[in-house]
Amino acid sequence: MDSTAPKHRLHFGLAFVTLATLLLQLALVRVFDVILDPNMAYMVITSAMFALGLGGIYVYLFGKSGDDIFCKLPVLALGYAAASLVLLPALNALPFTKDFSGGLWVEVFSWGAMYLLLILPFFIGGVIISVVFAKGSSQSHKLYFFDLAGAGLGCLLLVPLIPSFGPGGLLFVVAASLVISAFFLSALPRVGLVAAIAAAVALIAFPPVRAAMTGEPYLEFRGHGNKRNVDARIQAGLREFVYWDPVSKLDVFAHDDGAKDFQLDGGQQSSYLIGFDGDYGPFREEMENNPDGYFFGLNSLAHWIQRDK
Repeated sequence: MDSTAPKHRLHFGLAFVTLATLLLQLALVRVFDVILDPNMAYMVITSAMFALGLGGIYVYLFGKSGDDIFCKLPVLALGYAAASLVLLPALNALPFTKDFSGGLWVEVFSWGAMYLLLILPFFIGGVIISVVFAKGSSQSHKLYFFDLAGAGLGCLLLVPLIPSFGPGGLLFVVAASLVISAFFLSALPRVGLVAAIAAAVALIAFPPVRAAMTGEPYLEFRGHGNKRNVDARIQAGLREFVYWDPVSKLDVFAHDDGAKDFQLDGGQQSSYLIGFDGDYGPFREEMENNPDGYFFGLNSLAHWIQRDK
């Protein structure tokens, strides 16, 4: 599938590529915030910027004529979609850990493979964007508009979609956008758009259909930090509830005493909800028997000061 697409179709092809790029980047920021920690989440942003720039440098050094790469834009778009979908099983399979507890060479290989997998889709995206701007330089103002419009829409879509799809499901939305982009970057007749839309709908429908069939609401990224023992408890089947929103992920676990354990972002923060029947006696008794353990941290300062009231 080569590209000799009319230049007006390049605008829409570019918009769907940038939509996918920003949606993928923001989804992975949320993923790494949970499976590792917030510092690693920020690494996604810098890695994406590096890979996009690297794609532009590649086009400058090895694609000066641009014709060969331009003809392969649809294939590159589909490759971008495949590289995005591979992230979920690949990151789940790699044994990298937050504290490098898996052995030096295992960790070096795993972290290196994770980084290469992370930058690959953005590198392909950088190649596509650079070639489109190079071939459509006479319409750069229009291309830039569609570039920004697609990127802005990708950012906006994260907010309504992540509660229903989760980051794992959003990878299929990214792939659907890139399938449609492949059509616009190709010379296929308009009937090809029907096939592209059908494939995109199938990709988008897969996560919710799977959730309905399995009872599991999300395609999960496996944790690699086991913060507050959350990953181990999930694997043991102790989780009662899970929910993603644009800001955080919530996991709820039950305790033997009837309390509920709320874990945010894979254990980055936590809180307990304990049933209370109005009887302060057991709490006062626990304060007297274990004063050093009952009050801890600055968040308990006010309660500690008022302990004798």
